[in-house]
Order: sequence, then structure tokens, then C-alpha cells
Amino acid sequence: MRRPAARSDPAAADPARARRTPPPDALAVSTGQWRDRTVARSLERARTRAELRGARFVDAAFDLLEETGSDDFTIHAVVERCGASTRTFYEHFSGKTDLIVAMFEEAQRESIAALAPLVEAESDPLARLRTFVIGRQNLTRPGPLSRLFVHHRFRLQENHPSELRIALAPVVDYLHDLVKEASDTGAIQSRDYELTTELILQTLTAFIQGRVFGSALVERETSAEEVWAFIVAGLVGEPSTSLTSRARLSAAPRK
Repeated sequence: MRRPAARSDPAAADPARARRTPPPDALAVSTGQWRDRTVARSLERARTRAELRGARFVDAAFDLLEETGSDDFTIHAVVERCGASTRTFYEHFSGKTDLIVAMFEEAQRESIAALAPLVEAESDPLARLRTFVIGRQNLTRPGPLSRLFVHHRFRLQENHPSELRIALAPVVDYLHDLVKEASDTGAIQSRDYELTTELILQTLTAFIQGRVFGSALVERETSAEEVWAFIVAGLVGEPSTSLTSRARLSAAPRK
């Protein structure tokens, strides 16, 4: 019985070729690396294009809201404003609610971008926290955009809580760091940073809602300083009446 002829090995016949040809395992690793890099670059380009197209839809929705003073704009109007197709819109958003979530998230990021320079200009931890609380209120004024966000915030909290948490994450994280800093330096009393952060934001949300829609409890608008005095009273464990002057002192410019 004849044995099958052995396959010739070109590399064995040509020593120079053997030096040029990497081992099979090395070839697989090398090929995998360039393939991974190619795919990564391709995905990054696709991601950038998707973000730019998504941002166009969000910007168009903001423009329509400001122009009409109402959140009754339609997806068709947004698509028409962008010069895109409805199909392209649904490749980026599942519907109008998803678009509003994106608008809400973008607004939170912009608010932190506006507040951060003011907060970072302060060196005292309590003054930094105060700047956030005061600034967060001052950024919200009665208007179509504020009404939209306050109105839809509660809808999102009821029907899309996970999306709301993601949208609020930049604000929560930034305030959490300020709370931790103030507590670590002894400026406030907080044993649970997350709980303290949540309580501050819930308090601010309630007062901001009253500012946007009006309060049914009091005739005059509660000032941002009064809200801060109320919050800081709970944080330092002193009566709010005695803290009004301290709150003002933390706001006074340093000489």
C-alpha cells in the first residue's frame, strides 16, 4: 500500500522565504490586530456621524420649542427642519419621548458646563456647595423650555425612570462630589453622601417647579438665598434663622 505523498513545504525549500513568513500563530495575532484596528476606526467614524445626526435633531427640537413656545411640535416638523428623512430620525430615536429625553439630558450637561466655572472659582467647600444651589435655581426661569422640562420630568420619573437617571447623572455626580468635599472637611454633616445629594436635588426640584409654574402656597416667590438657607440648616445642624447671616457671609466676596 502506497503512502500518500508528503506535501512540499515552500518555506523548507526556500530558507529566505521561511524567514519572511511568520509562524501561523503569529500571523493570526497580527491579522487580528489590524482587523480590530480597522473595525474600531470604522465604528468610531460611524459613532461620530450618528452623534452629529442625532445632535441635529435635538437642536431642531430646541429651535422649534423656542419659536413656538410649545412642546406640541411633531416629529415631521423636526425632520423637515433638519432636511432629513423620517426613517433617519427613527434610526436615532424611538419616538418623541426619546427625543425629549435627549433634550433633557443635553440641558443637564449644559447646566453643569455653566455652573462649573462659578463653583470652581470658590475655594471654601461650603461656598462651592452654595454656588451650585444658588446657580441651579438662577439657571431656571419661567419660559417654554423650563415648562417643558419640569412637566416632562415627572412623566419620565413615572414612565421612564432609568432614562431619567441617566439624563440626571451629570448633575447628580457633580453635586455628589461637592457634598463629599464639604462633608470631608467638616463644613456639613453627612453620613450618607448619596442620600444628601438626593435630598438637595429633590428640594431644588420642588422650588424650581414653584418658580416655573407658580406656587399655590405662598404669594411671593421664594428667593434662591432662602432656599439655600433652608438647605444648609439641615446640613450643618443649626436653626435656619441663625444661618441666614452665615449663608450671606459665604456669599460675600473675599477681600
